[in-house]
Amino acid sequence: MWKISKSFSLLIIVLLAISILIMAKPVFAQMSTPLPIPNLSVPEFSVEFIKASYNTTNPYTGVLQ
Repeated sequence: MWKISKSFSLLIIVLLAISILIMAKPVFAQMSTPLPIPNLSVPEFSVEFIKASYNTTNPYTGVLQ
């Protein structure tokens, strides 16, 4: 029984592989003129350090909050 299931599994794998090879046909694309390669731009950004502390002063009263 083990040999039958092993052989059957191998047969199924071979049939699937053959059917995939038959369905997947290579496609050869031919272009008359090559497409231009666009110029890539690098994004520009800046980083600014902002000092944020937990102890803040009220700008109107000057009292530490």
